[in-house]
Amino acid sequence: MNEIKYKTNPIAGIIALVFIVFMIWLVFNFVKGLFSILSFLAIPLFILAVIFNYQVVGDYFKWIYTLFKKEPAKGLLAGAGTVIGYPVVAAYLFFKAFSNRKIAAKKEEKKPGEYIKFEEMEEDEDFLELPKIPGEKVIQKQSRDQNKYDDLFS
Repeated sequence: MNEIKYKTNPIAGIIALVFIVFMIWLVFNFVKGLFSILSFLAIPLFILAVIFNYQVVGDYFKWIYTLFKKEPAKGLLAGAGTVIGYPVVAAYLFFKAFSNRKIAAKKEEKKPGEYIKFEEMEEDEDFLELPKIPGEKVIQKQSRDQNKYDDLFS
């Protein structure tokens, strides 16, 4: 029996490891840059969230308060997460307030107003009557005696 031996290059494993470390470094720097941009914009985003829909911000802090009352450990974690991740929370509150404002504007647009003008179309009486097709084929059911499929199991 012929055996084929593949020679593996030990440098290939090192290159793969370096590539994985590079990708992790790249993702880390991307997230760090995104977080620094959000931390720079956090206060204006928070102010805009209050301007767009102040109830969103109030509801968020009410949610943390009720979470703290019901389950103090989770409430403390949510509060600490809010303080540590304030740029992400500010962006989330801004997005939620902005989207709620847009949805409310769309609902206002769709409020019933004037009726739409329309014309009555004349209906033809024979519109849905289909002509008879000459020489319709009648489908015959296959009898059980001619069915050779059952013969496979006997």
